[in-house]
Amino acid sequence: LQTKKTKTALVVGAIVLAIAVWIGYSRKAWLFWSVTWLTAAVSIAGAFFYAQAGFWIWAYFMIVLGLTAMFLPAWDSLEESRSRREQLMIHGIFGVSFSILLSSVVVVGMMQTNLLEQTKAELVNKVHYGASLLTTSLKDTQTTIEAAGKNKEFAVAVEKNNTEAMHNLCTLLFEGNTNFRRLILLDKDGHGVHLHPHGTFDLENYAFRDYFQKSKETKKLYVSDLFEAQADESYRKVVVISVPLLNEEGEFVGVLAGSLDIEGINNRLQQISFEKRNEYFTVIDRNGKRLMHPDSSMIGTDVPQDDPLRNGLLGESGLSEGRTADGEIALIAYAPVDGVVDWAMSLRSPITSIVKLTDQANLAVFSVVVITITFASLFLLTLWARRRRYLSRPPASPQ
Repeated sequence: LQTKKTKTALVVGAIVLAIAVWIGYSRKAWLFWSVTWLTAAVSIAGAFFYAQAGFWIWAYFMIVLGLTAMFLPAWDSLEESRSRREQLMIHGIFGVSFSILLSSVVVVGMMQTNLLEQTKAELVNKVHYGASLLTTSLKDTQTTIEAAGKNKEFAVAVEKNNTEAMHNLCTLLFEGNTNFRRLILLDKDGHGVHLHPHGTFDLENYAFRDYFQKSKETKKLYVSDLFEAQADESYRKVVVISVPLLNEEGEFVGVLAGSLDIEGINNRLQQISFEKRNEYFTVIDRNGKRLMHPDSSMIGTDVPQDDPLRNGLLGESGLSEGRTADGEIALIAYAPVDGVVDWAMSLRSPITSIVKLTDQANLAVFSVVVITITFASLFLLTLWARRRRYLSRPPASPQ
Protein backbone atom coordinates (compact mmCIF):
# COMPACT_ATOMS: atom_id res chain seq x y z
CA LEU A 1 0.00 0.00 0.00
CA GLN A 2 3.04 2.25 0.05
CA THR A 3 4.38 4.13 -2.93
CA LYS A 4 7.78 3.30 -4.36
CA LYS A 5 9.21 6.59 -3.07
CA THR A 6 8.01 5.86 0.47
CA LYS A 7 9.54 2.39 0.44
CA THR A 8 12.83 3.79 -0.83
CA ALA A 9 12.84 6.43 1.91
CA LEU A 10 12.23 3.78 4.57
CA VAL A 11 15.10 1.61 3.31
CA VAL A 12 17.50 4.57 3.17
CA GLY A 13 16.38 5.70 6.61
CA ALA A 14 16.96 2.22 8.06
CA ILE A 15 20.49 2.10 6.63
CA VAL A 16 21.36 5.57 8.00
CA LEU A 17 19.90 4.60 11.38
CA ALA A 18 21.91 1.38 11.51
CA ILE A 19 25.15 3.23 10.73
CA ALA A 20 24.44 5.94 13.32
CA VAL A 21 23.60 3.34 16.00
CA TRP A 22 26.77 1.37 15.29
CA ILE A 23 28.99 4.46 15.41
CA GLY A 24 27.28 5.75 18.54
CA TYR A 25 27.41 2.40 20.36
CA SER A 26 31.06 1.78 19.58
CA ARG A 27 32.43 5.31 20.01
CA LYS A 28 30.07 8.00 21.28
CA ALA A 29 27.48 7.14 23.89
CA TRP A 30 25.64 10.46 23.53
CA LEU A 31 25.16 9.88 19.78
CA PHE A 32 23.88 6.37 20.44
CA TRP A 33 21.33 7.61 22.97
CA SER A 34 20.26 10.55 20.78
CA VAL A 35 19.73 8.46 17.65
CA THR A 36 17.80 5.68 19.40
CA TRP A 37 15.50 8.02 21.32
CA LEU A 38 14.92 10.16 18.23
CA THR A 39 14.07 6.98 16.31
CA ALA A 40 11.68 5.94 19.08
CA ALA A 41 9.88 9.30 19.00
CA VAL A 42 9.58 9.35 15.20
CA SER A 43 8.43 5.70 15.10
CA ILE A 44 5.73 6.17 17.72
CA ALA A 45 4.49 9.31 15.95
CA GLY A 46 4.53 7.37 12.68
CA ALA A 47 2.54 4.55 14.30
CA PHE A 48 -0.26 6.93 15.24
CA PHE A 49 -0.13 8.53 11.77
CA TYR A 50 -0.51 5.15 10.04
CA ALA A 51 -3.24 4.12 12.48
CA GLN A 52 -5.19 7.28 11.69
CA ALA A 53 -4.78 6.60 7.95
CA GLY A 54 -5.99 3.02 8.37
CA PHE A 55 -2.65 1.32 7.60
CA TRP A 56 -2.67 -0.83 10.71
CA ILE A 57 0.09 -3.24 9.71
CA TRP A 58 2.49 -0.33 9.32
CA ALA A 59 1.24 1.14 12.59
CA TYR A 60 2.21 -2.03 14.46
CA PHE A 61 5.55 -2.20 12.67
CA MET A 62 6.35 1.34 13.74
CA ILE A 63 5.34 0.57 17.34
CA VAL A 64 7.72 -2.41 17.40
CA LEU A 65 10.51 -0.26 15.97
CA GLY A 66 9.84 2.49 18.49
CA LEU A 67 9.78 0.08 21.43
CA THR A 68 13.03 -1.52 20.33
CA ALA A 69 14.75 1.84 19.87
CA MET A 70 13.45 3.11 23.23
CA PHE A 71 14.94 0.29 25.29
CA LEU A 72 18.07 -0.39 23.28
CA PRO A 73 20.25 2.08 25.26
CA ALA A 74 19.03 0.73 28.59
CA TRP A 75 19.34 -2.94 27.72
CA ASP A 76 22.90 -3.36 29.00
CA SER A 77 22.03 -1.78 32.32
CA LEU A 78 18.87 -3.88 32.64
CA GLU A 79 20.80 -7.04 31.84
CA GLU A 80 23.23 -6.25 34.66
CA SER A 81 20.38 -6.25 37.18
CA ARG A 82 21.62 -7.68 40.46
CA SER A 83 18.54 -9.86 40.93
CA ARG A 84 17.85 -13.03 38.99
CA ARG A 85 14.16 -12.41 39.63
CA GLU A 86 14.38 -8.97 38.02
CA GLN A 87 16.12 -10.45 35.00
CA LEU A 88 13.34 -13.01 34.57
CA MET A 89 10.73 -10.26 34.94
CA ILE A 90 12.48 -8.14 32.31
CA HIS A 91 12.67 -10.99 29.82
CA GLY A 92 9.08 -11.96 30.62
CA ILE A 93 7.78 -8.45 30.02
CA PHE A 94 9.60 -8.21 26.70
CA GLY A 95 8.32 -11.64 25.72
CA VAL A 96 4.73 -10.85 26.58
CA SER A 97 4.86 -7.43 24.89
CA PHE A 98 6.26 -8.79 21.66
CA SER A 99 3.84 -11.75 21.75
CA ILE A 100 0.93 -9.33 21.99
CA LEU A 101 2.38 -7.25 19.16
CA LEU A 102 2.93 -10.30 16.97
CA SER A 103 -0.56 -11.61 17.68
CA SER A 104 -2.03 -8.19 16.90
CA VAL A 105 -0.19 -8.01 13.57
CA VAL A 106 -1.45 -11.49 12.64
CA VAL A 107 -5.05 -10.71 13.67
CA VAL A 108 -5.12 -7.35 11.90
CA GLY A 109 -3.42 -8.81 8.84
CA MET A 110 -6.01 -11.58 8.61
CA MET A 111 -8.88 -9.12 9.08
CA GLN A 112 -7.66 -6.79 6.36
CA THR A 113 -6.73 -9.63 4.00
CA ASN A 114 -10.17 -11.23 4.35
CA LEU A 115 -11.86 -7.86 3.90
CA LEU A 116 -9.84 -7.10 0.76
CA GLU A 117 -10.60 -10.52 -0.74
CA GLN A 118 -14.30 -10.11 0.02
CA THR A 119 -14.27 -6.62 -1.49
CA LYS A 120 -12.53 -7.86 -4.63
CA ALA A 121 -15.20 -10.50 -5.18
CA GLU A 122 -17.98 -7.96 -4.59
CA LEU A 123 -16.44 -5.42 -6.98
CA VAL A 124 -16.16 -8.02 -9.76
CA ASN A 125 -19.75 -9.17 -9.26
CA LYS A 126 -21.08 -5.62 -9.16
CA VAL A 127 -19.24 -4.46 -12.26
CA HIS A 128 -20.61 -7.42 -14.23
CA TYR A 129 -24.09 -6.67 -12.94
CA GLY A 130 -23.65 -3.00 -13.86
CA ALA A 131 -22.43 -3.94 -17.36
CA SER A 132 -25.43 -6.23 -17.79
CA LEU A 133 -27.79 -3.49 -16.61
CA LEU A 134 -26.29 -0.94 -19.00
CA THR A 135 -26.29 -3.43 -21.89
CA THR A 136 -29.96 -4.20 -21.30
CA SER A 137 -30.82 -0.47 -21.20
CA LEU A 138 -28.97 0.20 -24.44
CA LYS A 139 -30.49 -2.78 -26.25
CA ASP A 140 -33.99 -1.80 -25.11
CA THR A 141 -33.37 1.73 -26.35
CA GLN A 142 -32.02 0.41 -29.64
CA THR A 143 -35.05 -1.81 -30.14
CA THR A 144 -37.45 1.01 -29.27
CA ILE A 145 -35.97 3.58 -31.63
CA GLU A 146 -35.53 1.06 -34.46
CA ALA A 147 -39.20 0.14 -34.20
CA ALA A 148 -40.13 3.83 -34.22
CA GLY A 149 -37.96 4.43 -37.29
CA LYS A 150 -39.87 1.75 -39.17
CA ASN A 151 -43.18 3.42 -38.30
CA LYS A 152 -44.09 5.20 -41.53
CA GLU A 153 -46.16 7.73 -39.58
CA PHE A 154 -42.89 9.37 -38.45
CA ALA A 155 -41.72 9.67 -42.06
CA VAL A 156 -45.08 11.14 -43.16
CA ALA A 157 -45.15 13.63 -40.30
CA VAL A 158 -41.58 14.85 -41.03
CA GLU A 159 -42.12 14.95 -44.79
CA LYS A 160 -45.29 17.04 -44.34
CA ASN A 161 -43.81 19.00 -41.43
CA ASN A 162 -46.91 18.13 -39.37
CA THR A 163 -46.05 19.56 -35.95
CA GLU A 164 -49.00 18.02 -34.14
CA ALA A 165 -48.37 14.55 -35.54
CA MET A 166 -44.66 14.76 -34.70
CA HIS A 167 -45.50 15.85 -31.16
CA ASN A 168 -47.97 12.99 -30.62
CA LEU A 169 -45.64 10.35 -32.03
CA CYS A 170 -42.66 11.61 -29.99
CA THR A 171 -44.77 11.71 -26.84
CA LEU A 172 -45.64 8.03 -27.19
CA LEU A 173 -42.00 7.13 -27.90
CA PHE A 174 -40.62 9.28 -25.09
CA GLU A 175 -43.02 7.96 -22.46
CA GLY A 176 -42.38 4.38 -23.53
CA ASN A 177 -38.64 4.45 -22.75
CA THR A 178 -37.07 6.12 -19.72
CA ASN A 179 -33.57 6.09 -21.23
CA PHE A 180 -34.28 9.02 -23.57
CA ARG A 181 -33.60 12.54 -22.43
CA ARG A 182 -34.56 14.24 -25.69
CA LEU A 183 -35.93 13.26 -29.12
CA ILE A 184 -34.89 15.12 -32.27
CA LEU A 185 -36.45 15.05 -35.72
CA LEU A 186 -34.46 16.33 -38.71
CA ASP A 187 -35.71 16.58 -42.29
CA LYS A 188 -33.86 15.20 -45.30
CA ASP A 189 -31.63 18.27 -45.51
CA GLY A 190 -30.68 18.22 -41.82
CA HIS A 191 -32.95 21.03 -40.66
CA GLY A 192 -34.35 20.64 -37.16
CA VAL A 193 -38.12 20.27 -37.35
CA HIS A 194 -39.06 19.05 -33.87
CA LEU A 195 -37.65 18.70 -30.36
CA HIS A 196 -39.31 16.69 -27.63
CA PRO A 197 -39.82 17.69 -24.88
CA HIS A 198 -40.20 21.20 -26.21
CA GLY A 199 -36.99 23.13 -26.71
CA THR A 200 -35.13 25.35 -29.14
CA PHE A 201 -32.58 24.54 -31.83
CA ASP A 202 -29.39 26.59 -31.52
CA LEU A 203 -28.56 25.97 -35.18
CA GLU A 204 -30.62 26.06 -38.34
CA ASN A 205 -29.04 22.97 -39.83
CA TYR A 206 -27.49 19.82 -38.35
CA ALA A 207 -26.49 18.02 -41.52
CA PHE A 208 -22.85 18.15 -40.37
CA ARG A 209 -23.55 15.88 -37.41
CA ASP A 210 -22.18 12.36 -37.78
CA TYR A 211 -25.42 10.79 -36.57
CA PHE A 212 -27.29 12.48 -39.45
CA GLN A 213 -24.69 11.61 -42.06
CA LYS A 214 -24.26 7.97 -40.95
CA SER A 215 -27.99 7.33 -40.74
CA LYS A 216 -28.48 8.85 -44.18
CA GLU A 217 -25.57 6.96 -45.77
CA THR A 218 -26.01 3.52 -44.22
CA LYS A 219 -29.77 3.67 -43.60
CA LYS A 220 -29.05 1.85 -40.36
CA LEU A 221 -29.06 2.61 -36.66
CA TYR A 222 -26.07 4.62 -35.50
CA VAL A 223 -24.67 5.40 -32.03
CA SER A 224 -22.65 8.60 -31.85
CA ASP A 225 -19.60 9.41 -29.79
CA LEU A 226 -19.89 11.90 -26.95
CA PHE A 227 -20.34 15.46 -28.22
CA GLU A 228 -21.63 18.84 -27.10
CA ALA A 229 -25.27 19.37 -28.00
CA GLN A 230 -26.43 22.61 -29.57
CA ALA A 231 -29.98 22.94 -28.35
CA ASP A 232 -31.54 25.14 -25.67
CA GLU A 233 -28.13 26.84 -25.37
CA SER A 234 -27.25 24.25 -22.71
CA TYR A 235 -24.13 22.81 -24.41
CA ARG A 236 -24.78 19.53 -22.63
CA LYS A 237 -22.54 16.59 -23.47
CA VAL A 238 -24.68 13.87 -25.05
CA VAL A 239 -24.67 10.53 -26.84
CA VAL A 240 -27.26 10.08 -29.60
CA ILE A 241 -28.83 6.96 -31.08
CA SER A 242 -30.30 7.67 -34.52
CA VAL A 243 -32.24 5.88 -37.26
CA PRO A 244 -33.18 6.98 -40.79
CA LEU A 245 -36.78 7.74 -41.72
CA LEU A 246 -37.86 6.25 -45.05
CA ASN A 247 -41.15 6.79 -46.83
CA GLU A 248 -43.26 4.12 -48.52
CA GLU A 249 -41.03 4.27 -51.59
CA GLY A 250 -37.90 3.72 -49.46
CA GLU A 251 -36.70 7.27 -49.95
CA PHE A 252 -34.80 9.04 -47.20
CA VAL A 253 -36.91 11.82 -45.70
CA GLY A 254 -35.16 12.54 -42.40
CA VAL A 255 -33.64 11.26 -39.16
CA LEU A 256 -35.11 10.32 -35.80
CA ALA A 257 -32.53 10.71 -33.04
CA GLY A 258 -32.73 10.19 -29.31
CA SER A 259 -30.18 11.55 -26.87
CA LEU A 260 -29.55 9.14 -24.00
CA ASP A 261 -30.39 10.19 -20.48
CA ILE A 262 -26.78 9.71 -19.39
CA GLU A 263 -27.40 11.38 -16.04
CA GLY A 264 -30.35 9.12 -15.21
CA ILE A 265 -28.54 5.93 -16.27
CA ASN A 266 -25.47 7.04 -14.30
CA ASN A 267 -27.57 7.61 -11.17
CA ARG A 268 -29.01 4.11 -11.41
CA LEU A 269 -25.53 2.65 -11.75
CA GLN A 270 -24.14 4.60 -8.79
CA GLN A 271 -26.93 3.21 -6.60
CA ILE A 272 -25.32 -0.23 -6.95
CA SER A 273 -22.09 1.00 -5.37
CA PHE A 274 -21.38 0.83 -1.64
CA GLU A 275 -21.14 4.37 -0.29
CA LYS A 276 -19.16 3.45 2.84
CA ARG A 277 -16.35 2.16 0.63
CA ASN A 278 -16.55 5.24 -1.60
CA GLU A 279 -17.18 2.99 -4.59
CA TYR A 280 -18.20 4.56 -7.89
CA PHE A 281 -18.79 3.53 -11.49
CA THR A 282 -17.08 5.02 -14.53
CA VAL A 283 -18.19 4.38 -18.12
CA ILE A 284 -16.03 5.30 -21.10
CA ASP A 285 -16.69 5.30 -24.85
CA ARG A 286 -14.53 3.68 -27.51
CA ASN A 287 -12.20 6.70 -27.46
CA GLY A 288 -11.56 6.46 -23.71
CA LYS A 289 -13.67 9.49 -22.81
CA ARG A 290 -15.71 9.38 -19.63
CA LEU A 291 -19.43 9.13 -20.33
CA MET A 292 -20.60 8.47 -16.78
CA HIS A 293 -18.99 9.46 -13.51
CA PRO A 294 -20.32 10.72 -10.15
CA ASP A 295 -18.51 14.03 -10.75
CA SER A 296 -20.25 15.70 -13.71
CA SER A 297 -17.17 17.85 -14.39
CA MET A 298 -15.30 14.66 -15.39
CA ILE A 299 -17.73 13.87 -18.23
CA GLY A 300 -15.94 14.13 -21.56
CA THR A 301 -12.43 13.86 -20.09
CA ASP A 302 -10.02 11.07 -21.02
CA VAL A 303 -9.03 8.31 -18.63
CA PRO A 304 -5.24 7.82 -18.41
CA GLN A 305 -3.68 5.51 -20.97
CA ASP A 306 -2.51 3.12 -18.24
CA ASP A 307 -5.88 2.94 -16.49
CA PRO A 308 -7.09 -0.68 -16.18
CA LEU A 309 -10.52 0.44 -17.45
CA ARG A 310 -9.10 0.65 -20.98
CA ASN A 311 -8.70 -3.15 -20.91
CA GLY A 312 -12.48 -3.30 -21.03
CA LEU A 313 -12.39 -1.69 -24.49
CA LEU A 314 -10.38 -4.74 -25.61
CA GLY A 315 -13.18 -7.04 -24.45
CA GLU A 316 -11.37 -8.01 -21.25
CA SER A 317 -12.77 -8.13 -17.73
CA GLY A 318 -10.96 -8.49 -14.43
CA LEU A 319 -9.64 -6.70 -11.36
CA SER A 320 -6.52 -4.64 -10.93
CA GLU A 321 -4.94 -1.98 -8.78
CA GLY A 322 -4.98 1.58 -10.06
CA ARG A 323 -6.00 5.05 -8.98
CA THR A 324 -9.14 7.08 -8.59
CA ALA A 325 -9.61 10.37 -10.42
CA ASP A 326 -8.29 12.03 -7.25
CA GLY A 327 -5.09 10.00 -7.33
CA GLU A 328 -5.91 7.58 -4.49
CA ILE A 329 -4.73 3.97 -4.79
CA ALA A 330 -7.80 1.85 -5.48
CA LEU A 331 -9.06 -1.59 -6.43
CA ILE A 332 -10.60 -1.44 -9.91
CA ALA A 333 -12.95 -4.02 -11.39
CA TYR A 334 -13.59 -3.54 -15.12
CA ALA A 335 -15.69 -5.13 -17.87
CA PRO A 336 -16.81 -4.43 -21.45
CA VAL A 337 -20.31 -3.20 -22.21
CA ASP A 338 -21.77 -5.53 -24.82
CA GLY A 339 -24.36 -4.49 -27.36
CA VAL A 340 -24.45 -1.79 -30.00
CA VAL A 341 -21.59 0.23 -28.50
CA ASP A 342 -17.89 -0.27 -27.82
CA TRP A 343 -17.95 0.95 -24.25
CA ALA A 344 -16.37 -0.24 -21.02
CA MET A 345 -17.11 0.33 -17.35
CA SER A 346 -15.27 0.07 -14.06
CA LEU A 347 -16.15 0.05 -10.39
CA ARG A 348 -13.40 1.32 -8.15
CA SER A 349 -12.93 1.69 -4.41
CA PRO A 350 -10.01 3.46 -2.64
CA ILE A 351 -8.03 0.98 -0.55
CA THR A 352 -7.98 3.40 2.39
CA SER A 353 -11.78 3.41 2.36
CA ILE A 354 -11.86 -0.38 2.37
CA VAL A 355 -9.50 -0.89 5.30
CA LYS A 356 -11.22 1.86 7.28
CA LEU A 357 -14.19 -0.48 7.67
CA THR A 358 -12.09 -2.42 10.20
CA ASP A 359 -11.08 0.72 12.09
CA GLN A 360 -13.16 0.05 15.19
CA ALA A 361 -11.82 -3.47 15.67
CA ASN A 362 -8.28 -2.35 14.85
CA LEU A 363 -8.54 0.61 17.20
CA ALA A 364 -9.55 -1.70 20.04
CA VAL A 365 -6.58 -4.01 19.36
CA PHE A 366 -4.24 -1.05 18.91
CA SER A 367 -5.40 0.44 22.23
CA VAL A 368 -4.65 -2.83 24.05
CA VAL A 369 -1.19 -2.89 22.48
CA VAL A 370 -0.45 0.73 23.40
CA ILE A 371 -1.65 0.26 26.99
CA THR A 372 0.43 -2.93 27.37
CA ILE A 373 3.53 -1.25 25.98
CA THR A 374 3.00 1.83 28.15
CA PHE A 375 2.82 -0.18 31.39
CA ALA A 376 5.73 -2.38 30.33
CA SER A 377 7.77 0.69 29.43
CA LEU A 378 7.06 2.37 32.76
CA PHE A 379 8.01 -0.77 34.66
CA LEU A 380 11.24 -1.27 32.74
CA LEU A 381 12.18 2.39 33.06
CA THR A 382 11.62 2.13 36.81
CA LEU A 383 13.95 -0.87 36.99
CA TRP A 384 16.51 0.91 34.89
CA ALA A 385 16.36 4.05 37.08
CA ARG A 386 16.74 1.97 40.24
CA ARG A 387 19.72 0.21 38.70
CA ARG A 388 21.35 3.55 37.78
CA ARG A 389 20.87 4.88 41.30
CA TYR A 390 22.35 1.72 42.77
CA LEU A 391 25.44 1.92 40.54
CA SER A 392 25.95 5.62 41.34
CA ARG A 393 26.17 5.03 45.10
CA PRO A 394 29.69 5.41 46.59
CA PRO A 395 31.19 2.14 47.77
CA ALA A 396 30.73 1.41 51.44
CA SER A 397 33.88 1.99 53.54
CA PRO A 398 35.32 -1.08 55.28
CA GLN A 399 34.59 -1.34 58.98
